[in-house]
Amino acid sequence: MTFAIRIHFLLASYQGASEYGEKESFPTPMRLYQAMVSAAHTVFSSEDSQGTLDKRLNAALEWLESNPPEAIRFPEVVPQSPTSHNAIAYRRKADKAPKAERAQSAVIYRSDEQGDMILEWKNGPDDEERSTLADLCWEIPFLGGAGSPVRITVEEGIDFPLPDSYMLRPESQSLMEVERARELSCPAPGLHQELMEHYTQANPYPASKIPKDSFIKKDTEVRSEKRLQCVHRSTYSPQKQAKSTVQLPWTRMIIIPARVESNASVWNPRDDELTAWCVALHRLLVRRWGTDVSPYLTGRWSTDSMVKRPANNIAIQVLRKDYASLIADQRIAESLPAFILMIPSEMDAGALRKLGTLVRSLANSRIYCSRSKPALRLGNPIPGEGVHLWSKPRDGMRRIWSPMPFSVNETQAEKSPAGQSRSWTAECNLAVSIGHVFRNVFRGQIAEKRGRGKYWDLIDAVTAGDSFVRILAARTVARPDMGDYVHRMREGFMITASTGLIAFENVIKDEILAIGQSRHFGGGLLIPMDCPESCFTTKGQPKWR
Repeated sequence: MTFAIRIHFLLASYQGASEYGEKESFPTPMRLYQAMVSAAHTVFSSEDSQGTLDKRLNAALEWLESNPPEAIRFPEVVPQSPTSHNAIAYRRKADKAPKAERAQSAVIYRSDEQGDMILEWKNGPDDEERSTLADLCWEIPFLGGAGSPVRITVEEGIDFPLPDSYMLRPESQSLMEVERARELSCPAPGLHQELMEHYTQANPYPASKIPKDSFIKKDTEVRSEKRLQCVHRSTYSPQKQAKSTVQLPWTRMIIIPARVESNASVWNPRDDELTAWCVALHRLLVRRWGTDVSPYLTGRWSTDSMVKRPANNIAIQVLRKDYASLIADQRIAESLPAFILMIPSEMDAGALRKLGTLVRSLANSRIYCSRSKPALRLGNPIPGEGVHLWSKPRDGMRRIWSPMPFSVNETQAEKSPAGQSRSWTAECNLAVSIGHVFRNVFRGQIAEKRGRGKYWDLIDAVTAGDSFVRILAARTVARPDMGDYVHRMREGFMITASTGLIAFENVIKDEILAIGQSRHFGGGLLIPMDCPESCFTTKGQPKWR
């Protein structure tokens, strides 16, 4: 049976430094083991035992020494921006430590379940050892410094490995073959005895018999003179994202029919009007929401928030009347033209309930785009089945997608990386747009860089051979009225766009999706196009290229 130790950080933060004085971003298995040894001797050992433990405690500690965690899911760190006002705690360390080590800032984690650290084993210890480890974990008040209180629990029967976990690297695998690996200190056989020897050296007298004129070295000084030997450096590397576990950016949808109010005629907006109409509905939703509007709707996330800004917010798109033949649900097809609200997977239940109540109240409401355009009258909302909007591809056909009217580029052309000769193309723009939508998927496959240089890593991850994305064709789009296709854009940024043909292998078949800078307001809606399988090679590449 699978076995796991979950570390929950009560203050969503961690303070700790290695034995070399280096700042730690998370506790290592070695630190957890040392805390268990401390709990074993302070809570479960009596003075008459002279430091020895009973067989039950020794067996549990020996199991940890012989079995490093096979997988570790690290807590998700909340980045601290220069303008952030998050409180940072400091603690004073030993007086003789270098000045730079006297204070150590805390690392801030997410406050939800993603902020927990989980150590996993595919096959755990026997029942008695599991019970002992659970008792030891319960007695650990904090890890690192006293400013990092924790609650540590033991779990059984969970999925192995958990998504986004780092896997223990085989000894035979070269470290050069492992990308973005993390090397951690883990206990090795004999460590318990070595820790006892260190403690005896640092504390030669019982607390009640210490001579007044004796000089007792501090524990930090003893450890600096002699490093622990029974420590194994284990390497953990991220597991490859399985195609079947790719999380969709939006997981719910609501269709809101709309018609022209003046003559009840069919509403048929032009390409350059889509963003303006979506912004009009967005403003109506924000106004009707009232106070404390969800940031998933406004897109305005506080830098002080403990919740990390998601890759996608609520998106508003327009389903034209001529899309009816592509839609599976007859109710939705007959209600077109309509707006569609695409709800992100991370949105909390409370905000979902408020949004549902709000959308139902919009029935028969009017929205305006401009004085030159007639008002629209909204109909009764239709909840969708997940985000399965389009008809499934027929047998013998392969589904490809194209953004309508196009995908507004997320960034400007980047310089070639140092030492390389690469050109920025329309395919690069589409790869960046797709990477931003699926940021939660590709985040674990790119280096943690700041600034615009990170885009090349994102492009490489999206277009990699084992990626679920295939950009089959790409070209640049230019129109004289590009400002009509965006809601907001950075000052001085030249608005450009790209289009092309995209395939998502075994991930996107009938789900609704949008890409590009204006994906939240009427732009970059992916429309399905089916081609015969004979038009593609066995590797999924089109024969027309």
